[in-house]
Amino acid sequence: MFSEAQNNKRQTTNNKPIFITGIGTGIGKTMISAIIAEALHADYWKPIQAGYEEGTDSEWIREVLDNNESQVHPETYKLKLAASPHIAAREEGVRIDLDLIEENFKKIESRKLDDGHRSSTIGQRSSYILEG
Repeated sequence: MFSEAQNNKRQTTNNKPIFITGIGTGIGKTMISAIIAEALHADYWKPIQAGYEEGTDSEWIREVLDNNESQVHPETYKLKLAASPHIAAREEGVRIDLDLIEENFKKIESRKLDDGHRSSTIGQRSSYILEG
């Protein structure tokens, strides 16, 4: 399906996080994350979900991904207010602990390395998308 050069290029992107960010709500960060996660068979993690009246971004990503390799990891924080995370946290009286986010990131990262070593398809699910 892929040429040798394309396979080599895919292998070099393995195990590297891709951080999707943008300013504003509704500009397409989640859509782009889904497209990239599907194309790379990458995992998805949104550390802080701010606003989830109509469902979370992680739930939507889980619904639209067609491959069986990508995993959607749970948010570290889910805030009700649809605003930037620092404003939503302040309004809801939540302290965002960056150390906890980093700890969760390391858990995801180490799991991915473990999966790669145990799997016969090393590198297939080694990229991951972080949406901020």
